[in-house]
Amino acid sequence: MSIIKKNIEDKIILLSHEQYILETYPAADPTWISKLFNIKTQFLMDGEALALANSLEGGGEQRKRKKRKMKDIDHSEFKTEIQFLEEKLKMIKHKFADVYSGAPSLEDIKENNKNLRIHVQQLMHALEGFNDGIESRGGNETDHVVEKQRILLPPDSQYRKIGVRELLNKDGLVAVWCSNNARHRAAIRDWFMHWGLKELATWYWIKLTRYGEPVCKFSCGKNPYEVLIIAARGGDYEVPQELVFGSIPSGIHSHKPPISHLLDLWFPNHRRRLEIFGRYLQPGWTTVGLEACKLNHINLFKSP
Repeated sequence: MSIIKKNIEDKIILLSHEQYILETYPAADPTWISKLFNIKTQFLMDGEALALANSLEGGGEQRKRKKRKMKDIDHSEFKTEIQFLEEKLKMIKHKFADVYSGAPSLEDIKENNKNLRIHVQQLMHALEGFNDGIESRGGNETDHVVEKQRILLPPDSQYRKIGVRELLNKDGLVAVWCSNNARHRAAIRDWFMHWGLKELATWYWIKLTRYGEPVCKFSCGKNPYEVLIIAARGGDYEVPQELVFGSIPSGIHSHKPPISHLLDLWFPNHRRRLEIFGRYLQPGWTTVGLEACKLNHINLFKSP
């Protein structure tokens, strides 16, 4: 079970991708898997991390960074969304204090997740021969075709041509992962209209460290969360409009957390599930994409 804590009334849930892997693949090495989720501190440049550790060691405060952060958020087009998520994060830390307790040591801050970064680099190097270096993603944010390692990626406008109408049942659902980019979100809502879908909800995934801190600061640029926009062809659903779920993310880029058990809470009858542009296979899903089984390589589950 990937859900480790839930408070339906407050619309907050905690997931464990790590626990999901260990339960799904009993032969996996727990110590090896743990390395993939060993995010102890917020991600910073190494110099920034060292400066922060030295400042804390000397009893100093990061006042300039805080002021700059607030100024950035004031100018963000997602200001209201960020403020909402900051409040939800406080609620998560309060309600689920038994999960995220303590704080990183000065050595952890100085180390700046170096062991995790080295581990992921070694894993991805081992996977290079597995897919001949092919990389894809579920959309880009320009109207130009992008070439990435010999694979052509279509612009957002091309994804609306996917035959979703033909794939969905009359009460079918579509959930799309999306970045914090207004243009990309607008494109997704255009797809929904084209496919004859009605938007149901926007859910938020907050990426957390082992101590319950966001993996980076909230700002007008990179943020520690992604959104999952859900739409349906028909049917009446009682689904939370702004659910927030947090988890420690995998150290591997775009290794999305499992959402099967989340969907089961509100859509228990939707058991025929298709993931497009997925990067790993899951029980109960059909996965289609150029990297559909990339992250099922044996090296990810136990030491070679």
